[in-house]
Amino acid sequence: MAPVTFNINTRVLRVKNTVSWHALDESYFKIHQEPKPDVQDGEILVRTLYIGLDPFNGLQFVGPSDQEVAEPLRGYGLGEVVETKNSQFLVGELVFGISITWDTYSLQKNPSNDLIIVSRARELAQLGKVPLSAYMGILGMPGLTGYQSLELYGNLKAGQTIFVSSAAGGVGQAAVQFAKLKGIKVIGSAGTQDKVDYLKNTLGLDYVINYKTQDIRTELDRIAPQGVDLFLDLVGSEMFDIALEKTKRFGRILTLGIVASISHDGSTTGESASTMADVNDAADKTVTTYTTKNLPLIFTKELQVNGLNSYEHYHTYPQFWAATQELFAEGKIRSTEVVVEGLESVPKAYAQILTGQYQGKVVAKVADL
Repeated sequence: MAPVTFNINTRVLRVKNTVSWHALDESYFKIHQEPKPDVQDGEILVRTLYIGLDPFNGLQFVGPSDQEVAEPLRGYGLGEVVETKNSQFLVGELVFGISITWDTYSLQKNPSNDLIIVSRARELAQLGKVPLSAYMGILGMPGLTGYQSLELYGNLKAGQTIFVSSAAGGVGQAAVQFAKLKGIKVIGSAGTQDKVDYLKNTLGLDYVINYKTQDIRTELDRIAPQGVDLFLDLVGSEMFDIALEKTKRFGRILTLGIVASISHDGSTTGESASTMADVNDAADKTVTTYTTKNLPLIFTKELQVNGLNSYEHYHTYPQFWAATQELFAEGKIRSTEVVVEGLESVPKAYAQILTGQYQGKVVAKVADL
C-alpha cells in the first residue's frame, strides 16, 4: 500500500464506458493524483479507510461503447471524518455509506443524507474484536440484506425450514448465519465443492445442495418433503419456479435477485454474482428468456411473495449494528473477506472479481485507522 501524502488525493477514475461491464479490465481504470479537495459549508472530508468492491459497481461504466470519460467511482465505504463544516459530524467520527468515492479523501457534499456514523466501530476495532473490513461484508450491505430478510419477512420459529439459493454469496452467508442463530433448519445451494464444504463445515448449514452436480428439486423433496417455510431466492428465473413448487402452503418467498440470474453461459439457475443490487446487463448475452411456469401456485397455495431492496432500509443500519456488532465480536457470526492493499490494487482486483477469481467479499484497504 503506497504511503499517504496528506495534501494529495489519489483517485481511481473510470476512463471509458462500455455497453457490457462484464468484460471490464484494468484498461477501463486510471490512477490519478490531484490536490486534496477544499471543504465548503455543509460538507465534510472523509479519509477513506475501506471500500467494498462489488460487481454492481460496474454499472457506473455502462454507456456508449468505449466513450472516453474521466469520472470518479463510488460505492460502499468506511472512512474517518478529517475536516467538517457540518455541525452533524465531528472530526474523528467513523462514517459509512454508499457515496464514498474511490479516493484517498472523499468529499461529501450531502453527508446528512448519504452517510451514517458508525457507533463503537473505533472502540471495537482497537480492542481487536471487529475489524473495520467487516463493515463491507457481514456488518455492511450484504449483512443488512440478509438480516432484514429474516426480521422483516421471515417470521420463522425454531425448527422451521429455510432454503437459501446462492448461499455462499455475501447476502446468502449472512442470511444462513442469522437463521442458524434462531434455531432454524437451513438448506442452501452452491456451485462448487469448496463452497459446499465451507457452508457445511464452517457455517454449519444442515444441508447444502451442489446445484451443478445435484438436482435441486429432487434434493429438496428428499430433505424437506413437506416443503420449506421460507424460500430466499437470490437467483431468480427457474429458481423462482422451484421456490413456488417447494414452499409450503401459506409459506413465504423472498426474492432479491431476479435479474442477477442470467450468467455468462446463459444458464438460469446459477449463483447470482453478489446481491440483489448486482443487476446484470443481459444485452450482450445469447440467452433464452425464462418464462415462469408456476405463478398459479401463488394463489392455490396462498403463498406470500415479497421483494427486498436494501437501499430502502438504509436508515436501519444503526439498529442493525447494535444487534450484530457483539455477535461478531463473540464469534457467533463471521465474514469471509479478501483484503487487497491500496487504491492502486483496485483496477486489477475488480477485473478479477468479474472473472470469478475470489471467494468471499473483496475489500480494498485504503488506509489504517
